[in-house]
Amino acid sequence: MIAAFVLVGFTTKAQELIKTYALEFGRWNVKTKDWDWEPRNFVKLDMLMYNDVIIIDDEARSVYIAKKLIHNTEEETRWSGFDNDKVDCYISMFTYDNENYLVIVYRNICYRYIY
Repeated sequence: MIAAFVLVGFTTKAQELIKTYALEFGRWNVKTKDWDWEPRNFVKLDMLMYNDVIIIDDEARSVYIAKKLIHNTEEETRWSGFDNDKVDCYISMFTYDNENYLVIVYRNICYRYIY
């Protein structure tokens, strides 16, 4: 399962290169209390995971640091963390409908990288 992979990637000095094939962007809708998702953007990006760091080869050269494990099950692993601008976020990894997801959630926006 992905949760087992993530724990290895974040607790050892292992390094893992992941190739994404899609990105989804969502905004929190305060009226519906749900995410409004834009259409899936098919894009190939490299994600490098090393210890508690995720580096994504996007235009912004995004970097995310997982600082505290807050949820760990066979289905999902989630951390509180921050990005390269020191903005707090949640980082989660899970598998759903035969697709693997890395999800970055801020207060009202969300990025879902699919690999």
